[in-house]
Amino acid sequence: MHARHVFALLTLALALGTGCTYDFDQFREQGGSTTPTQDVSGDSGASDTGPRDVGADARVTPDSGGDGGPADAARADGGPADATAPDAADATADASEDMSVEEDMGVVPDPALCGNDVIDPGELCDPCPVCDDMDACTMDSSQGSASTCDQVCSFSQPQAQCISGDGCCPVSCTLADDADCTPDCRLDHTWPQNLKGLEAQLFALLNQGRAQARSCDGATLSGPQPAFTLDPALVIAARCQAEDMAKRNYVSATTPEGDQVDFWVDPTGYDWASLASHVSSAATPQAMVDSWFASPRICARMMDPSYTEAGVGWATAPGTTGGLPRGAHVAAQPR
Repeated sequence: MHARHVFALLTLALALGTGCTYDFDQFREQGGSTTPTQDVSGDSGASDTGPRDVGADARVTPDSGGDGGPADAARADGGPADATAPDAADATADASEDMSVEEDMGVVPDPALCGNDVIDPGELCDPCPVCDDMDACTMDSSQGSASTCDQVCSFSQPQAQCISGDGCCPVSCTLADDADCTPDCRLDHTWPQNLKGLEAQLFALLNQGRAQARSCDGATLSGPQPAFTLDPALVIAARCQAEDMAKRNYVSATTPEGDQVDFWVDPTGYDWASLASHVSSAATPQAMVDSWFASPRICARMMDPSYTEAGVGWATAPGTTGGLPRGAHVAAQPR
């Protein structure tokens, strides 16, 4: 028998006798249910996330307090899964055959791929611009050629017509005349007027409470303090936080995934040195403000003069516990 065949048979016997398996760890992450700690006053629950400060080294340090501190998010890892390697006989069988290579086999180049960081055949440069600003209200176009490095993107002025089904909600349109104008916490002009009215009440009541001298811990007198300045970016952050709580039916300044206040503020581009977030579930703005000032820790933060700018959000959604709205207050010390 040829030595090559004997080697193949021996290899096959060893493979069948010992087995060849490889373990692959499969990781799966899933958000668990949240049972937030609530500071209850009347029919409302209050929760807060403590200051998040950025020092000279730009590190973020969360401080989550006991007055409705962050809720726990359950996480689970899937166990290891076994994957069996190909049979050794198959691997050696290929090696036992004589292989021949066509010497004249050519390499077929990939087509020009704009943006793959490689100057492919037909290209003079890479990466190439991608003419898409991800805004449904603008028309995207380009001039020149990506392959000759003279491509220039241009974007038209935002569309002003109210046309349902085009994915665009112009500033001048409402849900009544454009089906694309569904409420979006990131777009002020789509936010329902009744919710804006409740937010205005909430903000006014917060500043009224801040204007009064009070003892948050029962011993130390604090204030009065100047009114918060309403910042549009912080309003967007607070709205999106309130909307998320309403849609997913929880009351906590920390999301079920563990995200804190900077998760809502950073996408707005607001430049902050310190942040604090307070949330609640209550029937009225007055009940919500009362629940916050009834908490010693939240009250102390409300009366902290270093927080000068703020935004509030008010949101409702079907299925929320008790049918109560969700409210959020984001206070900030600007950089």
